[in-house]
Amino acid sequence: MEPKQGAENRTIFQEDGICKKAEGDMWARQGKFDKAIMCYNKACFVNPDDCTLYSARGNAYTKLCDFKSAISNYKKLLSMQSNPPQAIKEEIAEVFNAQGYSYLIEKEYTTAIVYLTDAVALDALQANYWLHRCLAYIGLENWTKALKDIDHAICIDANDADILVLRAKLNWKLKLIDKGNNDIARAFKLNPNHPEKMWYQSQHLHDLACRHIMNREFAKSLDCLNSCIEFNADDVKILVLRASVHRELGDYDAAMADVERASQACFRKQRQSDHPHTSDPDELDEHVQELFDSQSSAFGPPISHIGEHPEITRQRNLILNGILIPPLAS
Repeated sequence: MEPKQGAENRTIFQEDGICKKAEGDMWARQGKFDKAIMCYNKACFVNPDDCTLYSARGNAYTKLCDFKSAISNYKKLLSMQSNPPQAIKEEIAEVFNAQGYSYLIEKEYTTAIVYLTDAVALDALQANYWLHRCLAYIGLENWTKALKDIDHAICIDANDADILVLRAKLNWKLKLIDKGNNDIARAFKLNPNHPEKMWYQSQHLHDLACRHIMNREFAKSLDCLNSCIEFNADDVKILVLRASVHRELGDYDAAMADVERASQACFRKQRQSDHPHTSDPDELDEHVQELFDSQSSAFGPPISHIGEHPEITRQRNLILNGILIPPLAS
């Protein structure tokens, strides 16, 4: 009699667990996830081998944005069922990605990579999972792995101009110049008004101007620099360079005007760095616009520490020397 009674008790116990899961599902449908979790807890205690319970409880925790608890449940599910249905895999991958992205935002790149690696292993067809891990590798300055991940992202979504621009910069970082140029051309074809386009064109004109200066073709260089200024009227580097070209051409008034504009623009940048805005910088901007950062940092510490960048002072002195001591007649 006792074995039979025990079996009946277990059956009643299991039925109670099934009822608790059904009750939890009802609360979840109503959006009352705290109550749903309480029911799932009781159901898991009764039927600890029912993997669907961990999926349901993980989903409820996800809805409450408690990704740590959700992941704990999903890991339990994966330990019981190594190859769950694809829909469940995608659900779990989404949570791993969310947790990884939260660490990415906090710049905890190594931890982010752990979760994002799980995400791409479960669902390799989401471009943003690969992109997020790419950004984490960029944070660690692991350019090669970052490039591999962004290759995956572009295989999935080849029509995202922003991703193509990022890959172009990674290619340039790795000295793969032609590949970078191809990516940037594809990006601008997809989005002719992409904000990076003006910077890229300006940089190209700057490089061309420098080549003309090396060949002492100052008039051609001036044409290039005038076009650069149209893209960014307060580019200190361009203004100082154009001042030197005006000086070589003997136009000291124009040269001095550019030096003064450069000085004012430099002071404005220094004031901004003394009083930065409080909002967090965009993670993508921070890593893919490294050239912007290196250019602005090249002009030294904030205004509270220095008066004027030495190159601006040097150009001003050269111009004044040219005015006061005109070249000897041949």
